[in-house]
Amino acid sequence: MECNCTKEAQRIRPFNVQGCGTYAWWSNICMAAIHAGVATREGGPVRIEQREPQAEYIGCLQNGMFSNDMHRSDLPSYVVLPISGE
Repeated sequence: MECNCTKEAQRIRPFNVQGCGTYAWWSNICMAAIHAGVATREGGPVRIEQREPQAEYIGCLQNGMFSNDMHRSDLPSYVVLPISGE
Protein backbone atom coordinates (compact mmCIF):
# COMPACT_ATOMS: atom_id res chain seq x y z
CA MET A 1 0.00 0.00 0.00
CA GLU A 2 1.29 3.48 -0.81
CA CYS A 3 0.35 6.69 0.97
CA ASN A 4 1.53 10.26 1.24
CA CYS A 5 2.64 11.45 4.66
CA THR A 6 1.86 15.05 5.54
CA LYS A 7 2.59 17.31 8.49
CA GLU A 8 -1.10 17.05 9.42
CA ALA A 9 -0.97 13.24 9.47
CA GLN A 10 1.94 13.40 11.92
CA ARG A 11 -0.36 15.05 14.47
CA ILE A 12 -2.74 12.07 14.57
CA ARG A 13 -1.54 10.01 17.54
CA PRO A 14 1.93 11.57 17.18
CA PHE A 15 3.64 9.64 19.97
CA ASN A 16 2.05 6.32 19.09
CA VAL A 17 4.97 4.44 17.54
CA GLN A 18 5.81 0.97 18.84
CA GLY A 19 8.74 -0.99 17.51
CA CYS A 20 11.95 -0.36 15.62
CA GLY A 21 12.00 -1.17 11.92
CA THR A 22 8.90 -3.34 12.26
CA TYR A 23 6.01 -1.44 13.83
CA ALA A 24 2.82 -2.42 15.64
CA TRP A 25 -0.20 -2.00 13.33
CA TRP A 26 -1.66 0.97 15.28
CA SER A 27 1.54 3.01 15.16
CA ASN A 28 1.19 6.33 13.35
CA ILE A 29 2.39 5.50 9.83
CA CYS A 30 3.89 8.91 9.12
CA MET A 31 5.72 9.06 12.45
CA ALA A 32 6.98 5.50 11.89
CA ALA A 33 8.20 6.63 8.44
CA ILE A 34 10.18 9.47 10.06
CA HIS A 35 11.52 7.07 12.70
CA ALA A 36 12.59 4.62 9.96
CA GLY A 37 14.25 7.40 7.93
CA VAL A 38 11.89 6.97 4.97
CA ALA A 39 10.17 10.37 5.34
CA THR A 40 11.08 13.72 6.84
CA ARG A 41 9.04 16.05 9.03
CA GLU A 42 8.03 17.71 5.75
CA GLY A 43 6.32 14.47 4.70
CA GLY A 44 6.49 12.52 1.47
CA PRO A 45 5.30 9.33 -0.20
CA VAL A 46 5.90 5.98 1.53
CA ARG A 47 5.03 2.33 0.99
CA ILE A 48 3.67 0.09 3.75
CA GLU A 49 4.15 -3.69 3.74
CA GLN A 50 2.27 -5.89 6.17
CA ARG A 51 4.21 -8.38 8.27
CA GLU A 52 3.35 -11.11 10.76
CA PRO A 53 2.51 -10.25 14.38
CA GLN A 54 5.65 -9.85 16.48
CA ALA A 55 6.41 -11.59 19.77
CA GLU A 56 7.62 -8.24 21.08
CA TYR A 57 8.12 -4.71 19.81
CA ILE A 58 11.28 -3.13 21.18
CA GLY A 59 11.48 0.65 20.94
CA CYS A 60 14.66 2.47 19.97
CA LEU A 61 16.11 5.89 19.17
CA GLN A 62 16.37 6.43 15.42
CA ASN A 63 16.53 9.63 13.39
CA GLY A 64 16.16 11.79 16.49
CA MET A 65 12.96 10.06 17.63
CA PHE A 66 12.21 7.47 20.31
CA SER A 67 9.70 4.67 19.74
CA ASN A 68 8.05 2.59 22.46
CA ASP A 69 8.20 -1.02 23.59
CA MET A 70 5.10 -3.18 23.45
CA HIS A 71 4.29 -6.78 24.22
CA ARG A 72 2.90 -9.23 21.71
CA SER A 73 -0.15 -8.46 19.66
CA ASP A 74 -2.11 -10.91 17.54
CA LEU A 75 -2.58 -8.17 14.96
CA PRO A 76 -0.26 -7.77 11.95
CA SER A 77 2.75 -5.48 11.99
CA TYR A 78 4.21 -3.41 9.15
CA VAL A 79 7.39 -1.96 7.75
CA VAL A 80 7.70 1.44 6.03
CA LEU A 81 9.67 1.59 2.79
CA PRO A 82 10.52 4.29 0.28
CA ILE A 83 8.62 4.28 -2.97
CA SER A 84 10.89 3.06 -5.76
CA GLY A 85 12.09 5.79 -8.07
CA GLU A 86 11.52 8.56 -5.52
